[in-house]
Amino acid sequence: MPVELPEEATDEERASSAKEREHDCLCKNYILNGLEDDLYDYYADNKNTAMMIWDALQKKYDTEEVGAKKYAVSRYLRYQMVDNKSVEVQSHEL
Repeated sequence: MPVELPEEATDEERASSAKEREHDCLCKNYILNGLEDDLYDYYADNKNTAMMIWDALQKKYDTEEVGAKKYAVSRYLRYQMVDNKSVEVQSHEL
């Protein structure tokens, strides 16, 4: 979240802070516009910064991707060929 400036802040610091808030708002909206409606509603909280939303989404989808890879690898490792099916059919199953 952008830091509140003290009253004795210079005009340059105020302009920089305003520019930072504007950039954060733009980035946040770019991220949110790429989401489906239910995810948009969940992450559209005004208290979150663009970086907070990005990190939350990255953590969510990295975790899901790792789980999917583990599932695929475990199915591959547990797969066994059988004699009563052709090799071609079994390769398609795998």
